[in-house]
Amino acid sequence: MKVDLSLTHANHQIVANSKVNRLLRSFAMLLALWVCNAGWAVSVTISQGSLSLDPRQPHGEVRLLSGAEALEYEITLVEQPDDAGTMLWSPRRLTVPPNSSTPVRFSYRANGTDNSEDMTFVFLIRVKQAQNTGPLESVPREQDESSSATGVQSEVRLEPALRFRVHVGRSG
Repeated sequence: MKVDLSLTHANHQIVANSKVNRLLRSFAMLLALWVCNAGWAVSVTISQGSLSLDPRQPHGEVRLLSGAEALEYEITLVEQPDDAGTMLWSPRRLTVPPNSSTPVRFSYRANGTDNSEDMTFVFLIRVKQAQNTGPLESVPREQDESSSATGVQSEVRLEPALRFRVHVGRSG
C-alpha cells in the first residue's frame, strides 16, 4: 500500500510540475511580448465608459484622448437592437493630436414604431499610433531600396480596441 501511495504522490507531483511549467512558459511569453511591444504600445482612452441618451436628450458626446503621441481612432457599430431607430455618430475616423482630446458625437433618431424598451447600441473603438502627422516637409524620405534588400523583416502590430455602449432609454 505504501508503494501505491508513493506512486500516486509522484504522479500528482509530476502533474503539478507540468502545470507550473506551462504557467511559467505562458508568463514568459506574455512578458516577452510586453517587452518587445513596449516601444510602440498604445492605449484606448475615453472620457467615459458608456453614454446614455433619452427622448429629452437624444444627443451626447464622449471625448477620445491621446497621450504624448498622436492616435488614430476608428469607431464602428457592431451590435444594434432589432426594430431600432437610427444611431448616428461622427466622426467615424479621426486623428487626435498629441496631449489633447477630440469629441465624438452620437445622436439617436427614433423610428415610427412605439417601442417602450430601453436599447443598447454597441460600438467597437479601435486605436493605433498615428503615422505621418507632421507637416509635409518634416515627413522623412523613404530609405534606400538597397538597404532593405539585404534581409527579411517582419513585425506584428497589436491594435487595442474596446467595446463602447450607448444606452437609449425610452422613458422621458
